Amino acid sequence: MHDLFSKLDTLKIILKEEMKKLVRNDNNTNACQNIANTNVNNLKLPRIELPVFTSNYMEWISFRDLFLASVGNNNTLSDSQKLQYLKLSVKGEAATLLQSIQITNYNYQKAWNALTERYENEAEIINAALNKLVSQPVLKQESASGLRKIIDTTQQCIATLQILKQPVEHWDTIIIFLLRGKLDPETLRVWTLEQTNKKNPSFAQFKSFVLAKLVLAIASLAKCQKEKTSVPFEAGGSKMTKTNKKFPYSSQIVSNVCVHCNSGSHFGLFVCDSFLELPIKEKWDVVKKYKLCFNCLKENKTHHISKCRAGVCKFCSKLHNSILCSKNPNNIKTFIANTVSDIHTEDSTISSNNAIVPAAQAVLLPTAIVYVKDIKGAFQKCRILIDSASQGSFVRESCVNLLQLKRTSVNINVDGLSSRNVGTVSGLVQLEITSLFYKNTSFTVDALILPKITCDLPQFQVDASALNTFKNLQLADINCLQPSSIDILLGADVFGEIMLSRHLNVPGHSLTAMETIFGWVVLGKTKISCQRIISNHASYNAVEFQLDKFWQLEELSETKPFTNEEIACENHFKRTYTRDSTGRFAVKFPFRDSSDELGSSRDIAVHRLQQIERRFSKNQSLSDQYHKFMDDYLKLGHMELIPENEIDVPASSSFYLPHHPVPNKNGDKFRVVFDGSAKSSSGISLNDKLMVGPQLQTDLTTLLLRFRMHKIAITADIEKMYRQITLHDSDFQRIVWRNSPFEPIQDFRLTRIAYGTASALYLAIKCLQQLALNESNNFPLASKAALKDFYVDDLMSGANSLSEALELQNQLTQMVSSAALVLRKWASNCSEFLNSIDSDMRLSNTSLNIDNDDTVKTLGILWHPASDVFYFKITPLSFEGTLTKRTLLSTIAKTFDPLGWLSPITIQYKTIMQRLWKQQLQWDERVPTDIKLEWEQLANDVQFVKDIKIPRFLLVDSDNQFHLFGFSDASEKAYAAAIYCRSVSDTGKINVQLIIAKTRVAPLKTVSLPRLELCGALLLVKLMDFTCKALNYPISQAQFYTDSTIVLSWIGSHASRWKTFVANRVAKIQTLSSATQWHHISGSANPADIATRGVSSSTLLTSIWLCGPKFLNETFPFQTDSSVPALNDAVPEERYCTLQSIIVPNHLPDGNDLLHKFSSLSKLKRVISYCLRFVNNCKNSKNKTNGFLKTNELNNAMYVLIKLVQTIEFNNEINALKGNQPLSCKSKILSLNPFLDHSNILRVGDRLRHANLAYGHKHPILLPKRHILTDLIIRHYHEILLHDGTQLVQSCIQEQYWIIGARDVIRHLIRKCVKYCKVKASITNQMMSDLPSSRISPAPAFMRCGVDYAGPFQIKTIKGLTETDCAGNLNIPLANN
Repeated sequence: MHDLFSKLDTLKIILKEEMKKLVRNDNNTNACQNIANTNVNNLKLPRIELPVFTSNYMEWISFRDLFLASVGNNNTLSDSQKLQYLKLSVKGEAATLLQSIQITNYNYQKAWNALTERYENEAEIINAALNKLVSQPVLKQESASGLRKIIDTTQQCIATLQILKQPVEHWDTIIIFLLRGKLDPETLRVWTLEQTNKKNPSFAQFKSFVLAKLVLAIASLAKCQKEKTSVPFEAGGSKMTKTNKKFPYSSQIVSNVCVHCNSGSHFGLFVCDSFLELPIKEKWDVVKKYKLCFNCLKENKTHHISKCRAGVCKFCSKLHNSILCSKNPNNIKTFIANTVSDIHTEDSTISSNNAIVPAAQAVLLPTAIVYVKDIKGAFQKCRILIDSASQGSFVRESCVNLLQLKRTSVNINVDGLSSRNVGTVSGLVQLEITSLFYKNTSFTVDALILPKITCDLPQFQVDASALNTFKNLQLADINCLQPSSIDILLGADVFGEIMLSRHLNVPGHSLTAMETIFGWVVLGKTKISCQRIISNHASYNAVEFQLDKFWQLEELSETKPFTNEEIACENHFKRTYTRDSTGRFAVKFPFRDSSDELGSSRDIAVHRLQQIERRFSKNQSLSDQYHKFMDDYLKLGHMELIPENEIDVPASSSFYLPHHPVPNKNGDKFRVVFDGSAKSSSGISLNDKLMVGPQLQTDLTTLLLRFRMHKIAITADIEKMYRQITLHDSDFQRIVWRNSPFEPIQDFRLTRIAYGTASALYLAIKCLQQLALNESNNFPLASKAALKDFYVDDLMSGANSLSEALELQNQLTQMVSSAALVLRKWASNCSEFLNSIDSDMRLSNTSLNIDNDDTVKTLGILWHPASDVFYFKITPLSFEGTLTKRTLLSTIAKTFDPLGWLSPITIQYKTIMQRLWKQQLQWDERVPTDIKLEWEQLANDVQFVKDIKIPRFLLVDSDNQFHLFGFSDASEKAYAAAIYCRSVSDTGKINVQLIIAKTRVAPLKTVSLPRLELCGALLLVKLMDFTCKALNYPISQAQFYTDSTIVLSWIGSHASRWKTFVANRVAKIQTLSSATQWHHISGSANPADIATRGVSSSTLLTSIWLCGPKFLNETFPFQTDSSVPALNDAVPEERYCTLQSIIVPNHLPDGNDLLHKFSSLSKLKRVISYCLRFVNNCKNSKNKTNGFLKTNELNNAMYVLIKLVQTIEFNNEINALKGNQPLSCKSKILSLNPFLDHSNILRVGDRLRHANLAYGHKHPILLPKRHILTDLIIRHYHEILLHDGTQLVQSCIQEQYWIIGARDVIRHLIRKCVKYCKVKASITNQMMSDLPSSRISPAPAFMRCGVDYAGPFQIKTIKGLTETDCAGNLNIPLANN
């Protein structure tokens, strides 16, 4: 009725307006007749919307006739256009049926025949109509809407049956019998009393009775609402009157109203929208205010909360209602209004389709509790999900661990929806499953193991009343309404063994019960116990992005090496870019090497276009600007219509970009952005396939610092930079567009780089830089500026003289024009320079916005060329409504101060941010009162910032002395660093200006003040290093100042003297500066002190922050007011070491020390070889040896080691042989007849001199028995011989070496080898049993015999005959006398 009254009011207003128009136009007596004739001839009928078919059989006939009349029989449309309209008009199962049919002229009739074959079924339509008639819900109480729905549904079903020529006119008795069962008790009682004539009533009489009852119900409700418009109630001991401000029409008769909103449309706080949306604290206040029970939320006059029978909270098990629980997830939900729109606010851009459903429908899936046998044979309870759409069965990893079942290794990938890879299974197990109720019913199934199968099911808490219909059934999962985890998923491989034949459908109920071997399972739609949001949206919350960008500006940029992907992107550009005859660049998309393929994307593009068209109907300005943009795009040739024969290409070879408008900062103009991140049907977007490329542009902070060094500043902008670069892969930039919703949708492709694709920024900047490299010889000044002074498409450069500036402008213009680019919006602080440029190419505004971001800035920097100063643009910091964490942080994040000129103000913003994070507030939760008051004070004070003016030019003249002075300080809240420049002209004129400053809030963990001061000093040296590199200007001197004497003591000593925290930072400071550059300054003269405490903007104007300390304006040497205070001997953070004395033997290391450092002979030889090579290269610098070690080098190293060992062990023998004297008779090697070869190596002199053997074999090298080199050689041979025994190792060694007592030494070392011991381990032999008595007792011969059989044998009995087989036996006496 509410809708009916609203429509009547609307019609009344429209009629009044039309009558006024007629009266104004009635200028003569025939005017009315003329208007009537005109209206008859030019009557404009309302537009007929396309019919929508939701796959319901009852809708088919109406849809078929209307679609054929409006589209199918329309000869002006092509078959492909008809097919497009057809696919847009069907949903559900019908849409799935047509999904695989491509849009072509040939396929239209094929698609229509498919629909007709499926839904042109009279039997199914009749069944659907009868089922809808029979399954109407039963009314529990008097309800106007329920009665109206019964009549409307019944008439719809009867009309459908009449169309199919069913004898419905004779069914009145049956229809009334069915509808009597749907009436509420009171209405049924009245109907029965009226049937006094004992005749069968007709359906027309029943309909008249229900309509009359409906009118009475509405009238009764209106009277009830009128009486309850003003309700007295008591609050705080005084009588007040609460007026209901709105009259919510409701078609349901109720006897009570909601105590909170005084609405008669519902009763109880459980379903009160306004109550459920309140914060949890206000919910408690409402319950206290109306003196309700905290447990059941009803009046507590009848009972106390301790005697309430409503149960406990399901979230924390305490005695209060779940709605009032802080752990209830619904208490932190944000309820969004029912809308289908694109919303743009300062904080977020949302493209959404959201709806609030008073009791949202949750879908129950069939679950059951079963027994599963574990490894010990015991049964464990598990929860299973029955899924006939799964091709296999799965089990959760934790469940397998609980059962301790043996798993089999498999290598299988599991794919989910849209062929998404779920992951690789970790094994396969066999499960034995038994019913909880029928113990003799069991079966086995092979299940794949996954870490997790699905989320908790059901996803929402469901009201227990949903199972009232099935309370007499033996449910397989009695807790199926409670969210719980799934242990096992049983798929289609065992679905037939599980399901039984019976199922139960209750008319008017959306749940279905099906019988399984585990009991009855329940599935279908139900209602959850609280209000939920059903949402289908794509949202982009800009707060996180703005915060990220805010902190990026606070950080100092560092040059990072390119990743492998970025290197591949650079190489791709160099290989594929070209330039046409006009010089314009043409590029290709840098695609990633990935197996993921693009899917179909046209449907989402069409859907987004239709959304935009709905916005056009509400915003004419947007529609005009959007159409103009598209017309310009088409006229300029930046997009083209795709020919009919080129539309049908594989989905992986094309992509349709959805597009949408984005407003500018003021919200009055829009630009079109193409969405390359929209997902295709495969779940992959174009941006997922593209490489982003490396960051090539100079960061804005560096660009601003360099911009301040030019005497004549120059700025410009490249016109439509992205759209001046041709793209070869235009099929990946397709769009859909039409000028009117009444026209067919056409397919276009963008021939230039589109803003919104992942690699667009990289390609645009790379083309500009490549142009600079190509033209570096022709335009040297322009090439240098293009490589260093461009921020995307914005030029910020300059020169030191007018002639140089004019030359730079000329070269830049010619260079970019050679690539079909245009530089415009020229601005400069020099009027002579601007006069040389055409007026239409100059900047139209008087000020230049430094940041080219589209967001509205809370604080923004602008440059005024005429006065050559920077100033700040302020946006009032005011909020309408509640101040939340989201709105506050969003405002703070919009502060644009890359050089830190307003650090004393922004540090107060940062400390507020830190306090908000410490309190762990939700995004949309109100901020505490103290923070709100502090923010309001800052908002009022920040307006004075607009009076701050900062000169752009840092120098006095173009060529003078340039000094940098850095200051650091810290407080308990923050630490800061600031750098000032001091330029002195030849005439002695001094100019001091603030260059850059940075602040950091103190860590959440308490840190001592000296440590914070040290962090400030580290920040200062990093900032100084960054500034010197960014300025790229000769600096005469750089000095650092701090007011902390402890920090100066730390910096003045070696870093190793201090504890780890201090040592690491001191080492970094000493790397970037020297101790002589650090000086002390008093706290009152330190400008960094202002940034750590924070001041108001009015105080900032008169402080030393902008102009620096006074002594900087004096001449050298500076006379500071304060001297350095003396420190006590004990300096904090000093590392105290314990002195230990070690007695070292007083001798030089010998060769054995070197040999003991290595456990491998090969490594020892290589080390000695490199040492010998080094010595040789030092001696022969002209003939050096490089590269890999050679064989002769390794042999020489071995000879050196042998000679070293022999000199130590056989020193007397070597000396005797060198002096041609006989060996001592006590020498161990006397019997070996040793001699020295040509290399003075001691060898064995045996009698094999004339043998045909190798020299080393005939005369092996002598080695001592006990020496490290001997051990290394033995181990080496033992390993290369695969850990063989003593004999083989000794034999191989003696081919080159003769070790004294070799056998004993080799056996001793080999027995220590673990691998050898494992291989040569002795095998245990089986013990023989005792001999039988017959074997050992004496007896006559052949009294006890053992028989042994042999054969068969082949023998020849007679020569020449064939062989025959025979066998024999052997009798052996077991024992003899």
